[in-house]
Amino acid sequence: MRAKFVVPAAVGVVCLLLVGGYFIVKSAMEAGGPAFEASFEKSFRSSCVDAALKRPGAQEAVVRRQCDCAYDVVRPLPVSEKIALNQAGEAQTRILTEIQRRCPAR
Repeated sequence: MRAKFVVPAAVGVVCLLLVGGYFIVKSAMEAGGPAFEASFEKSFRSSCVDAALKRPGAQEAVVRRQCDCAYDVVRPLPVSEKIALNQAGEAQTRILTEIQRRCPAR
């Protein structure tokens, strides 16, 4: 049952990074700082919720809590690591594992 809610959050992270990667990189390079963080947060939360709600039986309140938790995990990362999440590899795996560890189904 735990995987029913953690996996959508992880899928949301991956979707966010695939769909919004260009925008995130552009924002980081052009505006940086608060503008990047605001853009990243909005895109991350939106993609996470959208992806998770597509799962059968998903409950919006639970999905939003999971996505809030997932964002709390990635928020302190430096911009370079947030951008690197777009690329499959060790950094992405490490962050997704941390999300699963810290954001159990509630």
